[in-house]
Amino acid sequence: MEVIDQREPKLAAPSAAAAYMVGSVVETAADVVYVSFDRRVHEATRAFSCMVVPEPGDEVGLFRAPDGRLFMTAVLSRACDAPLTLHAPEGFALKSDKDIRIEAQQAVHLQGATFTGRFDSAHWAARLMRVTGVEFVLRSAAARLFAEAAEAVLSRLQVSADRSYRHIAQAEHVRTGILDVKAEHVANIRAGTMLLSSRELTKVDGAQIHVG
Repeated sequence: MEVIDQREPKLAAPSAAAAYMVGSVVETAADVVYVSFDRRVHEATRAFSCMVVPEPGDEVGLFRAPDGRLFMTAVLSRACDAPLTLHAPEGFALKSDKDIRIEAQQAVHLQGATFTGRFDSAHWAARLMRVTGVEFVLRSAAARLFAEAAEAVLSRLQVSADRSYRHIAQAEHVRTGILDVKAEHVANIRAGTMLLSSRELTKVDGAQIHVG
């Protein structure tokens, strides 16, 4: 059947009564949809409650108001494999008195300028978790890390604390090019057996030196 591309303006002549009809999408632009029925292409506005973005070839439901305005009210069927897209120009709020669950057989993608979440309790479970960013800031009253093994590769590490305590059950090994330890008041090293050796020079300097 030949379709004449004679697009009617959004405000056509008022009709006697409201009417429902079915058409086929020819083209979409923002919230305006061009649909074909009665061998013509008509301009329709996507109804506020119809958030589904139509694709060319979709079969859609239409409503013509008594004043002549034409609205697309629903997407009835889709011939292609295009994904379902919901569009809310002025924002979208989803509320529930109970649970909200999102499931996907493959991947879930979130994208936006800002991601904000406020929870009484949050739990993340993943076999592998990667976080990539320019800067990472964590503020918490208390932080705990439990792991079988932890590895950090850094170009610089700086720690500032009022007090620091470490308990190593077995052995601690430090390998460094230069080791500089400075105590403002007292440096106390205790051991059952202490070995101090150097390849070239061992120097002990102080106003008083007591041995034994």
